[in-house]
Amino acid sequence: MDTDVRLPLQRSVIFMAMSINSFGNSSSWFNTGTSKSSSSSGLDAIYSNLTDNSLIRNGTYGKLMKAYYGKSDSKSSISEEEAEESSAAYSKVKSGADSLKSAASALDDADLYKKGSYTVTSSDGSKKESEYDYDKIYDKLNDFVKSYNSTLSSAGSEEASKANKTALNMVSATAANSDLLKKIGITSDSDGKLSIDRDKLNSADVSTIKSLFSNTGSYGSTIVNKAEVISKTAETELNKLSKISPSVAKNIQKSSTAASSSKTASDSKTSEKKAYSTLKSAAESVKSSVKEIGDSKLYRKGNYQVTDSNGNKSDSEYDLDTLYNKASDFIKSYNSMITAGASEQAESANKATLRTIQLTASYAGALSIVGITSDEDGKLSIDRDKFNSGGISTIKSLFGENNSYAEKVASKASSVEQIASNKIANSSLYDSDANLTNTINQLSYTDLV
Repeated sequence: MDTDVRLPLQRSVIFMAMSINSFGNSSSWFNTGTSKSSSSSGLDAIYSNLTDNSLIRNGTYGKLMKAYYGKSDSKSSISEEEAEESSAAYSKVKSGADSLKSAASALDDADLYKKGSYTVTSSDGSKKESEYDYDKIYDKLNDFVKSYNSTLSSAGSEEASKANKTALNMVSATAANSDLLKKIGITSDSDGKLSIDRDKLNSADVSTIKSLFSNTGSYGSTIVNKAEVISKTAETELNKLSKISPSVAKNIQKSSTAASSSKTASDSKTSEKKAYSTLKSAAESVKSSVKEIGDSKLYRKGNYQVTDSNGNKSDSEYDLDTLYNKASDFIKSYNSMITAGASEQAESANKATLRTIQLTASYAGALSIVGITSDEDGKLSIDRDKFNSGGISTIKSLFGENNSYAEKVASKASSVEQIASNKIANSSLYDSDANLTNTINQLSYTDLV
């Protein structure tokens, strides 16, 4: 870390106090293992992540750092018994991290936040009507919380020291988003473990939940990335340990074989069908949003108020607020389709998805004028102020005219939807053992191929 971004003296004093108070003894953590040449970069990484003083005070950082520095790796070799002990720890770390990655990813699903008519359950078991499926959202968030806590416990342990720093980074990301998490009923204790309040979640704004877990750069995507790093770290350590102990190597091989055999054809088909169902729904949403933003009534002159990114309002002769909302809906649907269409489970739609991204890239100049840009994954984002100042003629040429960019995207979405529909129809030909269900279906399948 460069010297011009070092923590100020005041923060350093807090760190020194923490070394005495959080660890419960007179030994400063600066003196534990700092003779190693790698300690400077390790401390710099920790400095860069200490963003929440409350976590310093309650000891969460102290416990994780004590685990990280508490186990020396100065020994050139370890015994088979120690290798087996470490193997058990890292196996638990990998399992937890993989579950966390899956749980966090499941919250980045547009279908989870769709409006409708639902019945919501309170903590006391009572029911009430809601336009959002808070019960389903709660189940997904509860899975996330459990996986997060399990990963934090295993990856923050002394036995899994190689994963400690990433566990610390994960806690730091949670601390940075603590205010938003509290709004949806998720809080952390002195150990960094999360808990969820069902009633508070039921009264939370769905847009807050989406902002935390949807799209690239969100808190949820950060946790997915951290979980991936933790999982790969554990896998690397397990491979190293397998070279020390034959029994560890045998267990790893046995675990790998068991995991492979458990992934049956039925599981594969179910996963594929779910992926194409999600893709089909996203493509339909794209077409619907294109139709809405293409409505000629939106481009008529009149007396309107336009809102900027700070919430300030000013007079306008065009209904830019409605146009912005319609453009945002289009972008959300588009991003959902790109995400689903680029996944491994929806392999047949990968090429069609790529062509959609390429189409958008060809309109990059015009889109940027109205504040719409794409990231490295092809996902779009929109800047409200640039959209408002982009000019109605540019907006209309992109979204409100025949053969516009939006209409071309809708055409691509129709192709994607057709691919997804075909895959869903074909998957229904199979039973739980991935065999053709009956003679009639078998004949249909023969005709198809």
